[in-house]
Amino acid sequence: MNFTIAFIAIIMMYKRLGIFSYLKYTIGQYLPMVLIPGIALLIFCVITLYYEPETKLTKSELISFYGSFLAFVGAFCLGYFIYKRNEKNRFDEKIAKCKLLLNVLETTDQVMLRVSRYHFKPAFINYDPNWINYYYEYEALVKRADIDLKHTLSLHFNTVDKMNVAMADKDYELAGRIFEDYVWRENYSVKRYNSLEAKMCLISASHMYEYGYRKARMSWLDDPKVKKTVAEYSKAYYPIVETYIWNIMMKKNIRFMDNPDLDIEITDWLLKNDEFKKIAKFPDDKRIVCKIVHECFLMIGRKSERLSYCWSEFTVK
Repeated sequence: MNFTIAFIAIIMMYKRLGIFSYLKYTIGQYLPMVLIPGIALLIFCVITLYYEPETKLTKSELISFYGSFLAFVGAFCLGYFIYKRNEKNRFDEKIAKCKLLLNVLETTDQVMLRVSRYHFKPAFINYDPNWINYYYEYEALVKRADIDLKHTLSLHFNTVDKMNVAMADKDYELAGRIFEDYVWRENYSVKRYNSLEAKMCLISASHMYEYGYRKARMSWLDDPKVKKTVAEYSKAYYPIVETYIWNIMMKKNIRFMDNPDLDIEITDWLLKNDEFKKIAKFPDDKRIVCKIVHECFLMIGRKSERLSYCWSEFTVK
């Protein structure tokens, strides 16, 4: 019994570490070099033994067959080896481009942080304008387009451009505020990826693909446990969020409200509750609470009898 439990635990640990995926990938790389010659040999044996059982092979015929078979195996294995080597070179090129994009992100992040926190005053923040081509190499590597990741990367470089405009006017204080506002909003982002997750995606592609692990990284907000938490809490807190917004509009005596940062305001309000503090143990976890608030907004648009919602705009019915 103990042995069975230990065996299952080892299997689960290996699966979690991705070792099975690596073994599957490695075996798949070399299986054709055994499988194809084996099939060729099997076909020869079937033809010889079942279709021409009366025919006896002479020694010279067997030697001729062995020579032809060895020539076939050698030619096939050499061709397959060249094909896999070229494929690996193509993968290596894509991985190198992913690492270049990751380096551009990290380098610009460091400079932006120095401008904001340490009074660093460069003439401008330089970055590789070919970053979009590096991103397309990432798409080719993971074999799927990821518009959400592309949008997150675009937002990062747009922030760099805004800071460069401010620094061109020698307004380094404004440049610092632009970066601080960017970081602050990323902590509440309900996009599939924020700036940190974008880097994690590139790190995953850059390193895990080198070891044959071909599964693209999942967004935190796409995690089944997070989705379950968001669904449960949004259902429970929908009436509370709706009442909160209603009270604001009644207090201000307005029938229309356009407040793009209202989700952040309500998120901070909910985080004063101990129940939500358990969810948001780290700064990035605020995204989960903000996602709950955002889902409540969508529910207001579908279900509320006194409010309507569309694109950050609330209207009294």
